[in-house]
Amino acid sequence: MTDQEKKLAKKMGRPATGRGHTIGVRLHDAELAALDEWMVKNGHATRAGAAKAIIKEKLKV
Repeated sequence: MTDQEKKLAKKMGRPATGRGHTIGVRLHDAELAALDEWMVKNGHATRAGAAKAIIKEKLKV
């Protein structure tokens, strides 16, 4: 295998971590502050983790 073939065989970028879907959400300052407050009170390290926990809790998933 030539060097060029090796380069083409390599997958670029971050490896896949799951099969979920990515969504984008725009929040106003008050909503973001409420999310941050809830995140700290409930021991979540990231906004994404807090948002997922709220969705799971409210939708009972």
